[in-house]
Amino acid sequence: MNILLIEDTKSHSDFIMSILLKNSHKVKLIINGKLAFDYLLNPSIVPDVIIIDNFLPSMTGLEIIEYFINNNYNYAFIILTSGQSIDLAVKGMKAGALEYVQKSIEISNELELIIEKAYKTNQGIILRKTLEKNLKESEESLKRQYQNLPFPTYTWEKTTDDFILIDYNYAAIKITQGGIKKLIGEKFNKIFANYPDILKKIMLCYTTHENQVAENYYTFMSTGIKRFLKSTYVFVPDNMIMVHIEDITKRKHAEIALMESEKQLRDLNVT
Repeated sequence: MNILLIEDTKSHSDFIMSILLKNSHKVKLIINGKLAFDYLLNPSIVPDVIIIDNFLPSMTGLEIIEYFINNNYNYAFIILTSGQSIDLAVKGMKAGALEYVQKSIEISNELELIIEKAYKTNQGIILRKTLEKNLKESEESLKRQYQNLPFPTYTWEKTTDDFILIDYNYAAIKITQGGIKKLIGEKFNKIFANYPDILKKIMLCYTTHENQVAENYYTFMSTGIKRFLKSTYVFVPDNMIMVHIEDITKRKHAEIALMESEKQLRDLNVT
C-alpha cells in the first residue's frame, strides 16, 4: 500500500517507517502539519492509508482530519496517540479517523492489522458513496424522463382501501390547466366516484400486475371540460399504479362522424 506518515518526532517516525517498510509498504513522510495539509489537497500519489500524529508544527492532526473528512475526501486516517491517551483517540475518531494506534513497543505487532482494517473500512465507505451517488443520479434521470413525457401521467399509491395521488408530470399540469396541483393526496375513489369502469380498471391492474386500457368520456374536475380519453394503467412494484392519458377526442369525433356518414349512405341506398 501507499502509506503517508505524518509525524514530526524523528524517533517515532523512524520506528514506524521501519515497520511499514518491513511489510513492503511504500511510505512518504511529512513532518509538518501545514505541509501535510497542502500535500493532501492535491497529492502526487493518493495514499491508501494516512497515519497521523496530532501534535504537529503549524497545524494539528485533528484539524487536518476534520477538514478532509468534512470536505468529502476519501482518506483513511489512523491517528497516533501517546501512551494511554484514550481521550485523543476518541477525539480523533469523532473527527473522522477510522482507527487509532498507540505509540508504544507493541505497535510493531498491531500496526499492520490496524492498517488493513482502516483500508478495508475506507473501501467500504467509498463503495457506499459511489452506489448512493449512482442511485441518486439514476433517480434524477428517471424523474426528468417522467416529467418530460409528452402525455399526461399520474402516479397513484395503494393504501389500505384506496389509491392516493402522489405525483404527476408537466403534461398533466397542462391538460388540467394547473388544477391537478390541488388533487395531490386525494383518493382515487373520490375523484372518480362517478366512473365505475375506471375504478375497476385500476383495481384490476393492481391485482393482476397487468397493463389495462380504458376509453371513456371524462369531465375534468378542475376545468369542467369534457374529453374522450384513452387511459393506460401500468403496475409499478411494489404498490403503485402509473396512469398515462391520451386525449383521443378528435379521433373519436371523426369516427362518430364517419359512422353517421356511412349510415346516411346506407339509408340512401335502401331508398
